[in-house]
Parts: sequence; C-alpha cells; structure tokens
Amino acid sequence: LMCAMNYTSLVIGRIILGLGIGIASLTTPVYIAEVAMPSMRGQLVTINTLMITFGQFFAGMVDGVFDTWFPETGWRYMLGLAGLPSI
Repeated sequence: LMCAMNYTSLVIGRIILGLGIGIASLTTPVYIAEVAMPSMRGQLVTINTLMITFGQFFAGMVDGVFDTWFPETGWRYMLGLAGLPSI
C-alpha cells in the first residue's frame, strides 16, 4: 500500500488488507475460547480484546504523529506500517 501509484490500487490494497484483518479478528477469540482451560477462558479472551483496543489507540496516535511531521507523505508511512506485522 505504501507504493500505491494511484487511487484504484490503494483501494484494492485496503480491501484485501481489511479482509485479512477482519478474518483474523473473528477467528482469534474463537480459537482462544476453544483451546483455553475453562477456568482461564474469560480472562484470555478479555486480554485479547484489551490488547486489540490498545493497539488501535496506539496506531491512531502514531498516525497523528506521521500526519503532523510529514503532511504530504505521512499517509504512505501509515499504510506502509500496516504491513509490518505480516513480516
């Protein structure tokens, strides 16, 4: 996404990225609930949800910094960083 040459390739990349994140965010709590011992099930699913929420908050703060420091190209860094967890 960081190397998108036009609007169409950017939108297609965001759709593919969004589908991947959506599928992962749906299956992870189910997997945790199935694998965990019954006494820890609620705690583990809650921690997973809190970490996702913290990650979204932190990503918003980093995006704000990029937008402030690099007003013209900050969006490229924002989208490029989205690919780091897959490496």
